[in-house]
Amino acid sequence: MIRVHDDEQYHEFETEESFQLFLRNYIFIQAAGGVVYNSKNELLMIRKNEKWDLPKGKIETNESPEITAIREISEETGVKNLKLIKPLSKTYYIYPLGEQQVLKEVTWFLFQSDKDEALQPQTEENIDDVKWVKRDKINEFLKMSYPSVRTLFAK
Repeated sequence: MIRVHDDEQYHEFETEESFQLFLRNYIFIQAAGGVVYNSKNELLMIRKNEKWDLPKGKIETNESPEITAIREISEETGVKNLKLIKPLSKTYYIYPLGEQQVLKEVTWFLFQSDKDEALQPQTEENIDDVKWVKRDKINEFLKMSYPSVRTLFAK
C-alpha cells in the first residue's frame, strides 16, 4: 500500500497502477534521506521553514539513494561520519511549487554517527537549526514536524 500525505490528510493506493494514475497530475521528484542516531541514541533533526524535519534531498542523475542520503545529511547538518545501518521505508508527500504540485517520494535509511562533529545548518536551504534530540524528547519534536516524517516513527 502506498500512502501519500497532503498536509494533514492522505491518499492511499492499493495497487501500483492506481498510484501511477494519480501520479499523472504531479511533478514527480525522487529524494533520499536519513534517520540518524548518535552513540547517545539521540536523533538528528533539522528545522526548516519553522518545522522540524529529517535531512533529505533530491536524487541527482546517476546517484544512488544511499549516496544521496549521505550527501544530503552532510550538506544540511555538517555530520559527515555516517555508517549505513539499513534501508527503512519510503514516504510520499505533496507540496506546491509555483502553480504546480509536486509529489515527492523519499527513500529513507537508518544511519549511526559515533563521532562528535560540529552541527552546521545549511542556511541557503532555509535550515535555521540542527539538533541532536534526546530520545525522551523526540515525540515533542515530531509534533512540530510533517505527517510524512511522523509515519517513520509510528511503528
